[in-house]
Amino acid sequence: IILLLIGTNDMNGNIDLANAPRRLGVLLDQLTDAAPEALLVVAQIVPITVANTNTRVQAYNAAIPALVQERVAAGKQVSQGVSPRATGSSQSVPDIGIGLRQGHAFGA
Repeated sequence: IILLLIGTNDMNGNIDLANAPRRLGVLLDQLTDAAPEALLVVAQIVPITVANTNTRVQAYNAAIPALVQERVAAGKQVSQGVSPRATGSSQSVPDIGIGLRQGHAFGA
């Protein structure tokens, strides 16, 4: 099982945001090609308390389901089950159990 939570530094640093979902898609393909038997669970970024940064996080997070679905449709073992708590506090903790339970459908 590969748990992937990535993109926070790019959102905080305002780094090439327009291409962030494309870069994530490339990484998902690289990981699933390198480890085709692994279940890849993709997390959304935990909400950030800084409003303008959180707007970027929300846009990035919104792109993740389609990226995951494209890979699932291609027969790859990918789940988007790690969803952060919606509080946006620094104490937010992802619920990894959701993605892992979804992964059972892949036999992981």
